[in-house]
Order: sequence, then structure tokens, then C-alpha cells
Amino acid sequence: MTKIVADQAAFSKASGTNDSDSAGSVSNIRQITFGDLLREAVLESGDRLAMVDGVADPAQRRRWTYNALLEQAEPVARALLARFQTGAQIALCSPNCPEWVIFEFGTAIAGMVLVPVNPAYREAELAMVLQDSEAAALFHSDSWRGSNIAEIATSVRDTAIPNLVLVSLSTWDEFLVSGEV
Repeated sequence: MTKIVADQAAFSKASGTNDSDSAGSVSNIRQITFGDLLREAVLESGDRLAMVDGVADPAQRRRWTYNALLEQAEPVARALLARFQTGAQIALCSPNCPEWVIFEFGTAIAGMVLVPVNPAYREAELAMVLQDSEAAALFHSDSWRGSNIAEIATSVRDTAIPNLVLVSLSTWDEFLVSGEV
């Protein structure tokens, strides 16, 4: 499980809120994108720890500063923009992992809408979410807990959504290169 490190001071300053504000108060709601919020956190606390990969073995835990998150999210945004229009709905079917968070920031920076999809979904559920959201693409893990997500996704595309673009996360590096100019 991926954990976001709670740097309350940095996040509060970047988001324009503080602990004394009442929850849900109109005065503490800012008109800012998720990508812009990351950029503000970079300006305020770029070298501070932002995310830790929550794998069981502490020696295997990868770590990201706010700077590193932005540095990895921007190529995702460029690759998305090379393939899809701003405003497109982009689905992601994957278990929790650091790349999920990076992808989420990348879609926000690109001005696209992330459609999170439960990796336990079978064909009918996946088809319904993708059709209802009008997703242009489905980025997916190949498998999860014995379920062949790649096979399910291909079946949904072939039988229900022929224009759906499928991108396996196993081709992540190739996807990122597609955004290089």
C-alpha cells in the first residue's frame, strides 16, 4: 500500500487552509487543480518527503519528495496530451501503488479526468464504468489477485467499446517516451 506522508504544515500552506478553519467552510475552498496544488507544495516544500511506497520490507520502500513527484508526473501529462485531448476521461485499473498517485497527478496536470476503476471488477462491471464515464482510454495492470485484467480489458474493448485505447502499465516506459518531443 502506498502512503502519502502527512506534512500538514506544507499541505495546509499550499492548499490555503489551516486547522482552525471549520470543515466545509466556503471560505477555505480554493479554486485550484490537483496538479497546481502539487506545484504549490513543490514551491513551499519541494525537498520534503511526500510519499513512501508502503511495501512490507522497509529496505524496498521507495520514497518521493514533492519535487520528485512533480518531476515524474509531468512526463505522464505530456504523454497523455500526445494521445488525448484536454478534458478526456482516462480510466486507471490498478491496485494501490506509487505509480497510481503519479498517474493521478499526471492526469490533473494534463487537464484530464481520472476515472478510478476497482481492479477486482469483472467484464460487466468494467464495461459499465467505462461506458458510463465515456473513458477514452483504460490504463491497467496486467493482473491482480489471480484476475487477468489485461484479458478482461481486451474483452470489454472487443465486445462493447471498440474505440477504447488500452495501455498496459507493463509498458509504462514506452508510454512515457510517447510524450517526448
